[in-house]
Amino acid sequence: MTWISNIFRKKKPTPAPTPAPVPVPGAATFIESFATIDPSKWMISTWSAPGTNSTHKGTFSAANVTIVDGMLCLKLSQTKSGTMFTSAGGEIATNQSLGYGTYEFVARASTTSTTPVGVGTPVSGSVTGCFNYLAGSATEIDVEVEGGSRSALTQFTSWVGVSTPNQTLVISPTGSMATPDQTFFTYRFVWSPGKIVFSRDGVIVATFTNVVPTQPAQFIFNHWGTNDPNWGGTATPGVDRFMYVKSFSFTPL
Repeated sequence: MTWISNIFRKKKPTPAPTPAPVPVPGAATFIESFATIDPSKWMISTWSAPGTNSTHKGTFSAANVTIVDGMLCLKLSQTKSGTMFTSAGGEIATNQSLGYGTYEFVARASTTSTTPVGVGTPVSGSVTGCFNYLAGSATEIDVEVEGGSRSALTQFTSWVGVSTPNQTLVISPTGSMATPDQTFFTYRFVWSPGKIVFSRDGVIVATFTNVVPTQPAQFIFNHWGTNDPNWGGTATPGVDRFMYVKSFSFTPL
């Protein structure tokens, strides 16, 4: 209500704006710990979600975006009416577009656990997405985990247009390594001209040089439903599931 109070007081000289801090080379310029969902930094999606087909309709709901135990929680639920499944998931996206630099986030993929550290199982009919995106996939760099039978796999993909070939690598856990739904992993990708280097828990897992976007894009976390045996799995109505994100940071080149 500052503009109202200004009417009833004498005008004062307008103070000079505080200069924006000059970024320190190598310092993060976007840091998020998810104590809250800051509307100056993030927008919450309330529109159609991917995965819609003749037997399935996907949406995003603001009610499915919450903070649980100091972490971002994106809920996904599915219902069935007749032969049609409906999914309501959650999604947030940065208000600003981000370009070349280091992207780092700590996330746990979709399970039935209602708390970040609880025991839960992955359920068919879901996709955990952590990625940047520009319309038409003109820029898209993905870290994704499907539900159901492929829940142990982590998929790294880049696009420079939805109608052009992508570059992708799928990795599976080795030895006693936990799966991405069982625990939090620290994911990182360094996007630079002509190269994307992906790592998980400090270990480089992929380097892409064939398909490398060039245009800045929003960064997105989402959890959405599917009814497709070839992507995400068939729907599982009546079972709520949750993905969690501890933190996110961006450091420009």
